[in-house]
Amino acid sequence: MFAIRHKTKKKKNLATKAAHKSAPATGGVNKPHQSHHHAQRHPAESALKSLTSATQKLF
Repeated sequence: MFAIRHKTKKKKNLATKAAHKSAPATGGVNKPHQSHHHAQRHPAESALKSLTSATQKLF
């Protein structure tokens, strides 16, 4: 009915073992720098800009 499994250790693949040794200890592949082009400004910042420009025009 059920297959009997023997408790044997799996053999490691030598290629992956060598790859682990050659890989850097920390880090790895660097991701390209993500730029923040679409960062939204705070609503109060735009209101403050318009107020300062309006007051500068008065004086």
